[in-house]
Amino acid sequence: MQLYFIRHAQSANNLLHDQTGTWANMTDDPELTDTGVKQALLLAAHVAETRDLEPRQRWDPFNARAFNLTHLYASPMIRAAHTASIVGQAIGLSPVLWEDLHECGGLYLDGANGEKIGQPGKNRAWFEERFPTLTVPATIGDEGWWNHRPVETGDERLARAARVWQALIERHGNTDDHVALVSHGDFFVRFMTVVLEIGLREHLWMGMQNTAIARIDYAERGDLLAVLYTCRVAHLPLDMIT
Repeated sequence: MQLYFIRHAQSANNLLHDQTGTWANMTDDPELTDTGVKQALLLAAHVAETRDLEPRQRWDPFNARAFNLTHLYASPMIRAAHTASIVGQAIGLSPVLWEDLHECGGLYLDGANGEKIGQPGKNRAWFEERFPTLTVPATIGDEGWWNHRPVETGDERLARAARVWQALIERHGNTDDHVALVSHGDFFVRFMTVVLEIGLREHLWMGMQNTAIARIDYAERGDLLAVLYTCRVAHLPLDMIT
């Protein structure tokens, strides 16, 4: 399995944080900005491109020739679903929403007294109308996918990351599948601590810019686990790296 972890394009909350330096006044499920849409289009063109390069070695560790994605999964948060929809259209794949790919904490807003109030999230009808090329799982129905649940705890975040990794191994581990996940920066940290079995430290951070790509090659039969690159943004000009 070649696994590509892709962070979503710039959202309205990302832009607001860049402008203000705080996370105050954020929305629970922000849309992409105009810059974010442009980033997603550049990402899509990048992963869709094929190059006829010599010598034609079988292994292409830095995707100099192509990505050749066979599977595309996305978080159901709008910023990730929109990014994946743009990529999917470019490469001819229908992105599959995977609820466990959401950002850490889930969907919530800060209440007047500092409490965090769970929000509903978008429902099946909304996704089918807004992003008709997405594949919406049966678990997302008339109620919003988050359905006002409380904020996810730290232990729940790590457990979810472990669940995603195990599911990927079961579905794709001993295959030649090229799998992309369109997800989130904070969840990437949790996911990588599980993959690398390093444990989560209090101040551990792994940078992932908007639309950055990380590649992990895995083969159980050969006991292979190779992190070939992280936070790769070769598809973006300098003034669009956010």
